[in-house]
Amino acid sequence: MVVGIVDKIIEAYNEHGGQELEAARIALIDTYAVMAAAPRVYKKASLYATRLGETGTKEGIRVPGLGHMSTPRGAAAAMAFLSHSIEYDDWLAEALIHVGSVSIPIILAYGRERQMSEILQAIIASYEAALYLGSYYGRSHYTYWHSTSSTGALVAATTYILVRHGPHRKLLESTIDVASAYMGGLWTINDSQALYKPLSPANAVLTGLLAGTAAETEPARILGALYESCRLLRGECTLKTFDKRGILLNGYKLYPTCRHSHTTIEAVEKILEKTQAYLEGIQEIQVRLFKEAINVAGKQDPVSVEEARFSIPHLVATMLVYRSIDFEIISKSLNDPRIKSLRRKVVLVEDKDYTSRYPEEQPSTVTIKIRNRKYSETVLHPKGDPRRGNSTVEVLNKAKRLKKYMTPIDQAVLDKLIKAGLNTVIAEILK
Repeated sequence: MVVGIVDKIIEAYNEHGGQELEAARIALIDTYAVMAAAPRVYKKASLYATRLGETGTKEGIRVPGLGHMSTPRGAAAAMAFLSHSIEYDDWLAEALIHVGSVSIPIILAYGRERQMSEILQAIIASYEAALYLGSYYGRSHYTYWHSTSSTGALVAATTYILVRHGPHRKLLESTIDVASAYMGGLWTINDSQALYKPLSPANAVLTGLLAGTAAETEPARILGALYESCRLLRGECTLKTFDKRGILLNGYKLYPTCRHSHTTIEAVEKILEKTQAYLEGIQEIQVRLFKEAINVAGKQDPVSVEEARFSIPHLVATMLVYRSIDFEIISKSLNDPRIKSLRRKVVLVEDKDYTSRYPEEQPSTVTIKIRNRKYSETVLHPKGDPRRGNSTVEVLNKAKRLKKYMTPIDQAVLDKLIKAGLNTVIAEILK
């Protein structure tokens, strides 16, 4: 099984075209923009990332957003945390992984002497690793384990080998074996510990670096490790096939909330285009969804910004009151009595058909009864999903909007990343 997956990774590294290279560039820009903005958007992110990142060294890797120097290992862990801390990072639905938060911090920490062309190759191959490894463990695993942490460790380990050694078959096979033996990361959202969720990519990065270093030191195989970990961690353990590269299936967030809430938010937007939806006239709100959306983002009464990002009832109410969703609105919505009143009218209902169509589709139907008249809208795929077309312009605009939260240094780095040619050495951009 490992051999077949490594075949896919090596093929993606060596065989790709301009479309894949451009998609990899967009993934790099999106992830950098999110991690660089995170400390000013979410103050706790700065505290966590500073401690995770072993910052304080006089020389080393500068951590975006923080400005502190760290070791490559510490910088990668800090960047992973920052990338996921404001719920704005990318999402590869077929893999059930936030790939950019796992792979790109390692690439930025350990690939500084590489040219942009090599960096993009590693990104393409890392998303391919995520596609096949994430889908191998699959949806049944995701029910209990946060895949960004668990299978993300295998992606991180693969990324480390790719950026350090290129498509080295023996090292890739060994590092996947080792990472599958040490992976982990139970869901914490259901226990109202949303503030710990950004630890998932950090854990993946640290476990992946451990596995990658072990493979470098002694590249032995642990035969059967991948299958046994999949079986014991409630995975599907079936190697799936895809007709597109993972990087071309990657989706981007255009709302800073749980991805499972996005089709619902847009459905509310569409209803607001048809009616004023006067708040005092709203009698009931029904949201029909797939099971995972209710399990992950069904919290009824959030008490923190972290929980609000994972509360579809709260986000529906917020959209109806403010007609928009952004960082500032989510923050002030928590204490708005209109929101508290409205979210009590929101009822989440699992639609079995919608559940069967996830993750290829993420359907949501919102029906609002206003003064005895019903308004209903259905959205199948969230904004930023590749099935809705190319997201390049939307992602670049998102990155530009995030610049207001960045330090001047990070603003300059982002501009350089956007303009960089294939022969540019990454260290020249990041310094």
